Amino acid sequence: MKIKRILGFSRDLAKVDSMDTLRQTDYQRRQMERRKIMRPRVLIDPSRVRRLEGSFAFIPHRFVRDGFWESLSVEQLVAYVFLVLAADRDGISFYGPRKLRCLCKMDPGDDIDGILDELVRKDLIAREDIYTQVLSLPSAPSMGIGRGPRKRIGHPPREDIGPVDIGRLVGDFVKKTEGLR
Repeated sequence: MKIKRILGFSRDLAKVDSMDTLRQTDYQRRQMERRKIMRPRVLIDPSRVRRLEGSFAFIPHRFVRDGFWESLSVEQLVAYVFLVLAADRDGISFYGPRKLRCLCKMDPGDDIDGILDELVRKDLIAREDIYTQVLSLPSAPSMGIGRGPRKRIGHPPREDIGPVDIGRLVGDFVKKTEGLR
């Protein structure tokens, strides 16, 4: 207290403290209002909440929302997701094509090099020898050389749908993969 008086700013500190309290109270009031509007989150199994421990992988929401998911074949999706999961913090994966084919449970006849080359053409990965780097997403999905947009059988045109239903996308993916086996 003596130090504050000696330096001559005790009144200024009192003003700052009251402003911080006012801001904090306003913030808390807004948070309470938001909680009333938002549906409460319920943990289905509280003993199994995911935690970020050690390394982790992520795929930006844009991957689904901006059409990258739809621009890939099932084989390309499996390879891309595996590379994302296997990559280090800079996106580098050390799995060669043969090991990648084996771990992704692809048939020996599947052209893994062709699948990876298509991911390179779509600007999702870069390759050099056995190294593969998962790149940040480009501004828009590329359909690749010689390939137009896939037909959306049973779905409205892209501009007519709202937020992507992840459950529907995963269900479609599972159906497609079951048809390949």
